Amino acid sequence: MIGMTMLCLSELFSIQRLETVSAKFELDAFIALMRLEGQVPIARISEILRVLGYPHDSIGMVSERLTFFGSCLSNTLNIGMPYLIFYLSDEIFALGCPILVTIDPVSTAILRIELASDRKGDTWKKHFSELKDHQFIAKGLGSDRGAGIINGFQAYVRTRFGALIIFMSSPI
Repeated sequence: MIGMTMLCLSELFSIQRLETVSAKFELDAFIALMRLEGQVPIARISEILRVLGYPHDSIGMVSERLTFFGSCLSNTLNIGMPYLIFYLSDEIFALGCPILVTIDPVSTAILRIELASDRKGDTWKKHFSELKDHQFIAKGLGSDRGAGIINGFQAYVRTRFGALIIFMSSPI
């Protein structure tokens, strides 16, 4: 089965096909498929491209393509119509940098995710304002009672609605 798959992939990505413009899109689709659905590490994608005979198979090229794909995506979900929702927000950390995340607690869809410079109230206020700009209307906030989240949400609510919205928090 693996041999047959390699044969099909080899035929699909043969040198003759890679010289066409559509082959670039096919290669990009292959890279995205391997990374997102196959959860294949970048180094392994590069190795697969090398085995298939693709002339540009470096780890840097694969990483560059994936970075380009990511830069084309919005960091806020866009549904195109107003949506009343209860925000569930928190921050996570990567290499010491905060990543602000707001999800829909029912579907667990990530509504907005962003790398931030800090976790202060002004940063969270901007985060919530971006959600409002994408037509997500807050009917409340669930959080871990972090000072930045609470202050940011209160400031956001005051500027947008002029009143406070109910907070629901879980103690840690």
